[in-house]
Amino acid sequence: MVSPIPIAILAISLGFLHSTGKVLEIADGFFSHLTILEQICIASLFFSVIHIVVSISRFLGIVYDGPGGDHDDGDSHHDEDIYAAYPFESMQLAANKRYRFGAMFPTLVDEIVTRLQEEGEGMELKRVEQIQEAMEPISTTDYDKCGMVVVEVYRIMIKARMKRDLAFLEEAKATVLGWAMIILFYSHDVLANSARDFSKVRYAVLMESYVFFILHKHFHEDASYHQLVELFLEAKENRALFHLMRSNANASKKSLLGRPSSDNAEDILLGRFNRMKEHFCVFYMPIAICMILTGVKDKALFESTKQVCDSLGESKNVDEWKSDAITQSAMKRLGMVPEEAFHLVFHEKRNNCLCVDNQK
Repeated sequence: MVSPIPIAILAISLGFLHSTGKVLEIADGFFSHLTILEQICIASLFFSVIHIVVSISRFLGIVYDGPGGDHDDGDSHHDEDIYAAYPFESMQLAANKRYRFGAMFPTLVDEIVTRLQEEGEGMELKRVEQIQEAMEPISTTDYDKCGMVVVEVYRIMIKARMKRDLAFLEEAKATVLGWAMIILFYSHDVLANSARDFSKVRYAVLMESYVFFILHKHFHEDASYHQLVELFLEAKENRALFHLMRSNANASKKSLLGRPSSDNAEDILLGRFNRMKEHFCVFYMPIAICMILTGVKDKALFESTKQVCDSLGESKNVDEWKSDAITQSAMKRLGMVPEEAFHLVFHEKRNNCLCVDNQK
C-alpha cells in the first residue's frame, strides 16, 4: 500500500497549480526554455523531495506502529503473511466482538489437525475427526467470555499507552492467547470431571499439549515467547494442584462422615486453593498476558499484579477493592496497567466466567 502522505501532497499541489492556470505555462517553460541537463537537474530535485517525503511518512508509520513497524504490530494490512496466518476477512466481517473472537477458533483447530496429519503419519482419518469432534464443545460454551477478556484488557492497555485502538495483528495475537487459555482451562476441567472416562481423559491430555503447540507456532519468534510459556505452565500447575487437593479432600470425606466440613482442615485448605485458582485464572492471567505483550519484564511488577488480583478476588465490589491498603500500594507501581483493566476482569467474574465457576 502506497503511503497516503506523498499522494496527499501531490494532489494538493496539482490542485493549486491547476486553479491558477499555471500548469501548461510551467510545462511549456520546462521543455522550451531549459536545456536537457537543466531538465535532468530539476527532475532530480523533484525526485529527491519525493524520496524525503516518503522517508518521513515511513518514519511516522514506524512511530505509530511501535518499535517493529508494520511487521511487529501489523497496523497495516498489506503483509501477506498476516492474511495467511490469521482469518482477517472473517474477523472483519464478524457481526460483533464475540463472533470476531470466535472466528479465530477454526483456524487454530485447522493448525492442530494439520500437525496431527504431519506428525501422526498413518493415523486413521477417523481418529483425526474424533479429535476435531472432541474440541468442538470448546467453541459452543461460554468459555469464550474468559478468552475475550484478554483482548479487551489488551485494548485498554494499548489505548492508555499509545492513544490508539488495537492493530489487526495485535488483536489477532491476543485472540490466539485468549483461545490458548480457554483450551488449557477446558482440558483441565475435562480431566477433573471425567476421571472414569478414559477416552475423554486422553483427548484432554492431547488438547493440553496443543496449547503449547499454539504458543510455539504463533509466538516462537517473539520476545514474549518464553514469558508466555512460563505463565501457561504456572497456570497448568496451579489448576492441577487444585484438582489434586479437591480429590484428596473428597477421599478424606468418606472417612469423616458426620463431621462438619468447617472442622475439616483439608476443606479449609481446599477453599484457600480454590480462591487462589480463581484469582490466578480469572483476574491475574488475562492481565499478565497483556503485560507480557506490552513488553513488561520486571518480575516484581507481576508480583504486584498478583497482589492486586488477590485483593480484587477477596473484595465484594470495586470500591472495597480500591480502598484496600495493599491495592493502593501495589497500584502505585503498576502505572502500565490502567485501573479500568482490573474493573473489567472483576466485572467478567461477576458474570459467571466458566473458567472458574464450573470447578468450585
